[in-house]
Amino acid sequence: MNCDNCNYKLEEKRFYCLTCDVSLCERCELLTAHEHPMLKVPSNYSQKQLKDIKMIYESQKSSSRDLDKKIELLKNVLGNTYPEEFYHKFANQYQYMVLKDFGIKLHEIFG
Repeated sequence: MNCDNCNYKLEEKRFYCLTCDVSLCERCELLTAHEHPMLKVPSNYSQKQLKDIKMIYESQKSSSRDLDKKIELLKNVLGNTYPEEFYHKFANQYQYMVLKDFGIKLHEIFG
């Protein structure tokens, strides 16, 4: 495996971009202004291991966006009458529920 920037052989570690699927050596990671965060991983990680890491990363980003949407939906139903912490705690209780079912649950609870 070689650095995608300078083609230097990656020996012990590499810096991997979960967005672009780019690997950089330590030198290039320090000197190159990459637009996404880089993850430091052993250079012998397989494509499958990197794919698994990327899948976990994407699911965390997705669940964060879903949580924001649930909070927004909750505020639309209840208005901004409660402290911000209430909306976050309530939405977190239903973090694994898909957005559509969450909306139905809100109407069951709050009418």
